[in-house]
Amino acid sequence: MSTNQEDSKFKAALKEIIAPFLSLFKASRALWGINISYLLEGFAYFGMLSLLAMYFNEYVGLNDILADQMVGVLTAGITLAMLVLGATVDLVGVRRSLLLALVLMLTGRFFQRRTRKFFIARDCGRLPTSSPWSVYSGWYWATGSTNRPRIRQ
Repeated sequence: MSTNQEDSKFKAALKEIIAPFLSLFKASRALWGINISYLLEGFAYFGMLSLLAMYFNEYVGLNDILADQMVGVLTAGITLAMLVLGATVDLVGVRRSLLLALVLMLTGRFFQRRTRKFFIARDCGRLPTSSPWSVYSGWYWATGSTNRPRIRQ
């Protein structure tokens, strides 16, 4: 083989590798929005998994193996829920499913804020579950912040 043929093969292979990245810049804003939100959701999900394992280890008193098994049970439950609920979304429709998910999340937040004794981590002193800032309880636990904003009642 001559060096000219090798150069042309190398350039063709390089062009084949670079072309998808260049076409990414020509993608629609909707695709960018979906991919960026998916990326941020992945950061939050996988970041909270490691924090959850540390929480089980430090505050619940589980050893490393049991803490990892608890996180494994959680991720398995999420995976099975996606399998079952994915088919439900196909049957009900996307808009109704999103509306139902929003109602269920708001209902869960309401009960989380109203019930103190049933929330497992309220005694660790870092989760303000009974305050109006309960939406941000994960942030306060993760940062170890004891300075909670005051809300006028």
